[in-house]
Amino acid sequence: MSLEFVIGGREGIGKGWRMLMESLAAGRWISSPAMSVAAAQLSTRVVGAYATIREQFDTPIGRFEGVEEPLTRIAGHTYWISAAPRLSCSALEAGERPSVVSAITKAYLTEGMRTVLTDAMDIRAGSAIMRGPRNVLSRNYQAAPIARSILEDRVARRTLTREIYMPGKDEVGLGRLKAALEKSTDAQRVESELRDAVRNGVLDRAPGDQLAESALQAGLIGHHELQVLKDAGDIRDEVIQVDAFEPDEYAQMR
Repeated sequence: MSLEFVIGGREGIGKGWRMLMESLAAGRWISSPAMSVAAAQLSTRVVGAYATIREQFDTPIGRFEGVEEPLTRIAGHTYWISAAPRLSCSALEAGERPSVVSAITKAYLTEGMRTVLTDAMDIRAGSAIMRGPRNVLSRNYQAAPIARSILEDRVARRTLTREIYMPGKDEVGLGRLKAALEKSTDAQRVESELRDAVRNGVLDRAPGDQLAESALQAGLIGHHELQVLKDAGDIRDEVIQVDAFEPDEYAQMR
């Protein structure tokens, strides 16, 4: 391949993954959040008015407890969905390109939008499924699965991301972070059981390692579960640390 096909020329060799992540970060913090904000605010405006003027038994349906609950959920979700882009746009204006945070923002806002649209469709009931110029929610509801398709392990996501390079689990940075996520996911069930045991008074509160050892001695977990917890704890400590120095080396630096 000629150097003229490499973005940035010779100096851009080996930086393709970083360019891709920075480009995705900007898009995930502008386009996707904007869609979520628009859909959530539109849903809030539509169902808020609908629940006020639509009556049943001479009473606005918005006063029924079964409708008040999703209305409250819609308002709460719309509030934080609208607030998130303020953070993202401020960071982008400052010149930042935080790929991990932008991915988290996109995932939460997309799921929040889906929740709002589902509740809005439930409140509008029959009028929500009759397609026509007066139904302003149906198109957004149909689009929600498209935005969500690449957030889950589906055929669509694997097809769209098949050619994207994913670092190996031993590579520093994203590779180790991915490995830590997998180990932490494996340990969630055991950690949940230990929390339940503490809550029910079966085990006394203690730091993580001590609690796991106590659970082993009490017969609540086996050696395999204990190892799962230790592996998850070790790799968490590895990936979240800022600096790693030996005690003697750190003493010399002070």
